[in-house]
Amino acid sequence: MVITRCKILFSKIRKKALDVYNWWEKNYYNSLRDEVFGPNKKRYSCGSIYNDPDEGNKKYYDWLRKFLEIQENKYINDGDRFQYTICNYKGKSRIKVCRNSETLFFLKSDQFGFSVPKTENDHEPKKLMRHPYVIYYENKTDKEKALKNIVNWVYKTRSIGGSFLWPEEEGFNQPPYNINRGGSQNLRGSSYINDRVDLTLLELKHFYTVLEILSSKNNEIELCDFIEEYRKIYPGDILGEISLAKSPHLFMWLRHFDTFDMYIKYFIFDMFVGENNYPINICASNDNVIIDSTKDKKEIKIKFWESNFEDLFENLCSKIISRAQKIEEMISCEFKDGNF
Repeated sequence: MVITRCKILFSKIRKKALDVYNWWEKNYYNSLRDEVFGPNKKRYSCGSIYNDPDEGNKKYYDWLRKFLEIQENKYINDGDRFQYTICNYKGKSRIKVCRNSETLFFLKSDQFGFSVPKTENDHEPKKLMRHPYVIYYENKTDKEKALKNIVNWVYKTRSIGGSFLWPEEEGFNQPPYNINRGGSQNLRGSSYINDRVDLTLLELKHFYTVLEILSSKNNEIELCDFIEEYRKIYPGDILGEISLAKSPHLFMWLRHFDTFDMYIKYFIFDMFVGENNYPINICASNDNVIIDSTKDKKEIKIKFWESNFEDLFENLCSKIISRAQKIEEMISCEFKDGNF
C-alpha cells in the first residue's frame, strides 16, 4: 500500500513537471536563440529565462536537504551524524551542516551536466564561452534541431540528479572543486570544460585511497600531511593541488563518508561507476570503458573533443535522469504527504 501511494504521488509530480517543461522549453529556446546565439546578444547572458538551481532555489535546496537526511539516517552511525537545515547564507538558500548544535559549514550545489551556453562578460557581447554545448551548436548545420537538443539536455540535467554538494567557502563565488578537469583545446579560440563528473569522481576515489593509506598509519590525520601525501601519490589532481588547500571544510566533509564505496552509495552515483567502483568514461561509446589511475589524464581530456557530442550528451543525460528518479522516488516515499 505504501509503495502504491508513493507511485501515485510520484506520477503526479512527473505530470506537473511535464507541464512545466512544455512551457519552459518554448521560452528557453527563444531566449537562447535571440539572446545567446542570435543577433540580440546580451552581455554575460545564459538567456533571460534560465535560472541556475544552484544559485539559491529554496525548493531545490530543500529537496537536497531531505535527501541528505534520509541518507544520513541510513548510512551514518548515530553519534557521527550531521544535521541539515535550510538557511539563508549570503542572501541565498544553502544547506547548513551542524553536529551537536554546532554549525560546521554550509553546502552549495554544483551541477555537473556541462555549462549552459553563455555569452562572455565583455562590453561588446559578441563572444560565447567555449563550452561543449557551444561547440556542438556551431558544428551543426541544422541549428534549429541543435538548439532544441541543447534545451532538452539542459532541462533534464539541471536537476537534483546532476548535483554534487560541496562546502561553500568565504571569498569564493564558486566552490573550487568541479573545475578545469575537462581540459581545454584550441578550437577556434580556447575551448574548455569544467564539469566532467567522471574525472571529479576519479579524484574523489584518489582522496579515499590516500585516506585509507594514512589511516592505517595514524589515528589522527592533519590536513597538511594529507595534502602532502595526496600530491605525492597523485600529482596534478585538482583536488589535491587546489581544492583541499582552498577549502578548509572539504576535508571534514569528505571524511564524513569514510570510503569511496560509501560516498557512491550515499550519493547514488552507482550509474557513473563500473568495475571496482572506477568511474565510467563519459566520452566512451559504452559503459564498459572505465577510467583508472594508470591512464594518462591528458589523453582522456583530448579524447573528449574527439567524441560524438550528441551521443555523449544523451548518455550523460540518461545517467542524470536515472539518478534523479532514484532520489525523487526516495524522497516521495519518505515524505508521503507530498509537502516538498
